[in-house]
Amino acid sequence: MALEALEQVCSESRQGAAPKTRALAFSLAYLWTISDGQKWRYDGFWQAATGYPEQYSGWSRSTNVTRFLNGIYHSLGMARTAEIQILFDAMYQPDNNEGMCNHYRNYAEFLQNWEEYIGWNLPSAHIEYAQEVWPKRQGLIIRETSGKKVADTMQWGVPLKMKGKRQGTTITKRITNVRNLKSNFWRSTLSTPAQRCLVPFNQFAEPKPNAGREEVWFKVNEKPVSAFAGIWRETDEGNAYAFLTCEPNPLVKPIHPKAMPVVLHPEDYKRWLAGEDAEQFAVPFPSQLMSLVE
Repeated sequence: MALEALEQVCSESRQGAAPKTRALAFSLAYLWTISDGQKWRYDGFWQAATGYPEQYSGWSRSTNVTRFLNGIYHSLGMARTAEIQILFDAMYQPDNNEGMCNHYRNYAEFLQNWEEYIGWNLPSAHIEYAQEVWPKRQGLIIRETSGKKVADTMQWGVPLKMKGKRQGTTITKRITNVRNLKSNFWRSTLSTPAQRCLVPFNQFAEPKPNAGREEVWFKVNEKPVSAFAGIWRETDEGNAYAFLTCEPNPLVKPIHPKAMPVVLHPEDYKRWLAGEDAEQFAVPFPSQLMSLVE
């Protein structure tokens, strides 16, 4: 349980400093007393996770906390396995909670214009897919197979089974957004060009702060259809997809300060599908090319 508490702090550290709680202090003290490790590892974890905001922020904080946590596992003579990392990436990644983009639109009447614009022959007019897209619905994606670009439908949200709160039970969480590009959960998918895809959209929504279920909608100016940077994989529930997220631009940030979807420039579609390094695409779309939907 103590290690589980530290894993949660490690994952949440991407959002900022962790609170200096007695539970965290107790977990560190307990692990130190049962190990032969050096106390500096535990002091270092406390400092990196809870302090020095001027030195650590976002991913730099996560990198330092992760390094210290690996040292704690080593001092206990334990291996921090890939399964552990996958579990906590999925449970605590900040870009995949209910406050993130979990609703977008892809209206069929605009898609033909997009097909003509990008110059690809995509037979999507004969494919049924959700036009108001929520997690678990069948959304339209564009992928490459046998050297050809084809339209396909898949479930939005990659399923991940985890232990439930009650002993012997499991729950299934569907991961719709990809922020940690180094996560073992996504690494092999991102490195396989055949598992890249485009996710066409007209508009995407972010929850309006302190307004219940009310949403704020965004669009790309002068483009009836744009595309998110997507990836897909085979699952027990059939093929499923997710798309990348990144830091928000100045237009989105007042509504959702943590993240926004990665919107690709049209000239980058082929490069994304070809499997070029994902990190270079994970940047905010220029706010001057976007606007709020009235």
